[in-house]
Amino acid sequence: EGMAMTGPFAEAEMRMNEQMMAAVGSDAGQNWLKKMIVHHQGAIDMSRVVLEQNPTADVARMARETITKQGKEIEDLRKLVQEGAPDQRSAELYRPAMMDMHDKMMAASGSNISETYMRKMLEHHRGAVAM
Repeated sequence: EGMAMTGPFAEAEMRMNEQMMAAVGSDAGQNWLKKMIVHHQGAIDMSRVVLEQNPTADVARMARETITKQGKEIEDLRKLVQEGAPDQRSAELYRPAMMDMHDKMMAASGSNISETYMRKMLEHHRGAVAM
């Protein structure tokens, strides 16, 4: 319970976590696709938040690049999604990695908005690798 549930990123982090948990595909691969679409949107949302907070020039550039690149990747992932009967059991395979990522992202902080964003994005990407 030591997680920071406040701050400029909290709403985007909570929304991403809830939507990732709710995303269910027809098999393990389709679950991964649907969860990654939400995951990438979470990175875009957090990047938009940091851009509103006067980050350092390097972090602002990275945030803008993230918005562009992740938006393109979302388009690519959506092309691969196939609808079918939801398979909640295979969706559960991703729960431990998603919960760990969420906890670590919520706990990540830094001495300023730029450092906080970078620490949160590191945990965000580690979570994607684990998934």
